[in-house]
Amino acid sequence: MTNDNQNLSFSNKQKSKWIFDFQNFEKVSIKLNSSLINKKIKPEKNPIALRKSNISLFKELFNEARITIENSFKHNNNGLFCARANSSLMVQIITLMFKTFKNNFRNLNGISIVAIGGFGRYELAPYSDLDLLFLVSSKNNSTQDKLINFVLYCLWDLGIKVGHTTCTVNQVIKDIEYDLTFKTAILDKRFIIGEKRLFNNLKIKFNALRKDTISQFVKLKIKEQSQRHHKTGGSRYMLEPNVKESKGCIRDLNTIYWLSKYKYGFESLNEFKIYDKKWENYLSKYYNSLKYLMTVRCHLHYLSRRDNNILDIAAQEQIAFCLKYSNRKNISSVERLMKRFYLSAKDIGNLTRIFCNDNVSFNKNTLINLNYNNKSYELSNFELKDNKLNFTLNHPNEKINPKDIFKIFQFSQSKNLDIHPSTLDIIISSKNLVGKIVNKDELLEIFTSILLSPNHSEKYLRLMSETGVLGKLFPDFQKITGLMQFNMYHHYTVDEHTLIAIGYLNKLEKGELIELAPIASSLIKKTQSRKILFLAVFLHDIGKGKNKDHTIVGENIANQVCQNLKLKDQETETITWLVRNHLLMSKYAFNYDVSDPKTILNFTNLVQSPEKLKLLLIITVVDILAVGPGIWNSWKAALMRDLYKYSEEVLYGADAYQLMELNPEKSKIQLM
Repeated sequence: MTNDNQNLSFSNKQKSKWIFDFQNFEKVSIKLNSSLINKKIKPEKNPIALRKSNISLFKELFNEARITIENSFKHNNNGLFCARANSSLMVQIITLMFKTFKNNFRNLNGISIVAIGGFGRYELAPYSDLDLLFLVSSKNNSTQDKLINFVLYCLWDLGIKVGHTTCTVNQVIKDIEYDLTFKTAILDKRFIIGEKRLFNNLKIKFNALRKDTISQFVKLKIKEQSQRHHKTGGSRYMLEPNVKESKGCIRDLNTIYWLSKYKYGFESLNEFKIYDKKWENYLSKYYNSLKYLMTVRCHLHYLSRRDNNILDIAAQEQIAFCLKYSNRKNISSVERLMKRFYLSAKDIGNLTRIFCNDNVSFNKNTLINLNYNNKSYELSNFELKDNKLNFTLNHPNEKINPKDIFKIFQFSQSKNLDIHPSTLDIIISSKNLVGKIVNKDELLEIFTSILLSPNHSEKYLRLMSETGVLGKLFPDFQKITGLMQFNMYHHYTVDEHTLIAIGYLNKLEKGELIELAPIASSLIKKTQSRKILFLAVFLHDIGKGKNKDHTIVGENIANQVCQNLKLKDQETETITWLVRNHLLMSKYAFNYDVSDPKTILNFTNLVQSPEKLKLLLIITVVDILAVGPGIWNSWKAALMRDLYKYSEEVLYGADAYQLMELNPEKSKIQLM
């Protein structure tokens, strides 16, 4: 993706309707050539006639500038430029409409037009709705009403969707006390044209209210964010994300901006650098992520010619081409695009933890008398900060050694504590030390204990993955991190699918899936080795992304991992067999007639033991559940139940042909 910006200044101002300067996206300049345009405005004494006489000119100006912005964006691929240019364009268009009306109706006063929402932030995507506040001194003014109608109808004639409200300053202050969405929109206010004193009065009164409601606003916005995450799937690693609303996307960056601006009264996040120099690196990641996501979003809008924010499979191919991603060995252009997308989502997740924690503060306490794995633990570097586990360093810029990194995760899991964002940030900067250690035996031992713990292993493994620690311990896991599965079956990236599957193992053990999967819930308590089961699930898709059969590649990787873990030969053999054959049960259940004795005999000849059959069924169930919502259903459950039931009896000595004669009726549907 190129970073070049294009300078599109017109030198002949006598002929050009617009003067563009796109040298710097932060200083995008779009101005009307007033001396030329004013001559083209047709005066009228009636507002409706005024609109009809001049709307063709407005359309001509709007379309000309819009095409120029689109062409420039497709040259520079800078979403922040595009959003700022579209915002600047609309400011010019609305200003022209206002002046056109005012020049024909002299008694206009007591009104200010204010941009709010994304328009106010200068983050207006090409086909986004336009949010306007008509700020008035009073509502009993017919000339004001005529202006508002004139502007709105002109904008609608241009094909623009407008969200608008007309309020006095006092009404705004009253309404935002009970309307979080409106309050957030007003936080992004920007003066366009009209009486500046009204806008300034709003700023003063809003700031007074802000200072008294910081805690309330922060709590409500964080709650709103949590609800939005749940509504959009709860994962940063969806295969077809909503680039605006999904977890780890634009709205999370907006939330960071809103919380910080509301708490500190900043006009720009760059003021954070004055507040604390450490934010400079965070702000760089913030704007890089915002630029990338806005670039993707703007391409989505131009491709679909509407306010579309769903990055579906078809759009991924088109945008990969637009951003000049090419195929490389073992990874397609689309996979490269989405890997970059998921890395951005991960960065936004880290930023969200850091910024949100900075805005929600609690008392600092020291951890006292805590035990670590039933033995005394040296807690000199551990403290409870903001109700989260924090690791203190002896010197600034010091790294955390790998052993302590893994103990931080293990200890926080044992006490069910969140890890403080500042500690996670240091872990990220220290992660490369993990890969440099020659003898990783102790790290592997701690990893295994985290994996096998019944206490939220999915949560802590995901943290280890998002900080990069897991990928440094297992380089092959790093290769599937952010790796999309380019089909309509899977909902998540390979790494996210794996972690969700581990979470389903924990749920099976706790009896949370008895109604959904009763047999698997029963069998998981009867397996001979939890270690074999959990490691097999962790490794089952680790061979993906290599343009070869991932079960064969995964079997080889699993064998090496088992050797590094110093497992017994029998454990290694079972784990590698499960990785190699983790698709076997679904293949036979869904593609063959499970009431045919030959099917059962062929399947059991491959499985060979009741223990492997138990493990294989459990792995198959969690594998399917972790694909995404709605994939596991009663039809699949019934087929797998029958395959398991018949195979178990054959493995214990029953004759397959006699067994089928004793079970001539179709099996009743029972959820697995």
